[in-house]
Amino acid sequence: MNRAFELAFSTAYAFAGLMPSFLEVDHVNFLRPVDVGDFLRVKSCVLYTEHENTDQPLINVEVVAHVTRPEQRSKIVSNRFYFTFTVHPDAKATNAQFRIRKVVPATEEEAGKGSGTHGC
Repeated sequence: MNRAFELAFSTAYAFAGLMPSFLEVDHVNFLRPVDVGDFLRVKSCVLYTEHENTDQPLINVEVVAHVTRPEQRSKIVSNRFYFTFTVHPDAKATNAQFRIRKVVPATEEEAGKGSGTHGC
């Protein structure tokens, strides 16, 4: 869980270009067990952004963890994590021109990512 949060935080930071502020864990899907010694591969992406409140734009990040077995050349999704961030108010105050890029799903398949049906 800690690795997922750190990756989500880094993704939000790189996306926004300013220090993010954590708001919430939207949900976590535990799909398969992860055994001690498993090789875990973790990916992240910005699913969408919300601009309804200009003082607190939202950045929604999905993190997907795969158990990878290199000798079998296989990978299985074990967990999906969904985090919401905004931009830290102090960081935003130092940059008056700051704007969060708008991210919206382009297809119904991408829109399904928000419900946990697809991965990054």
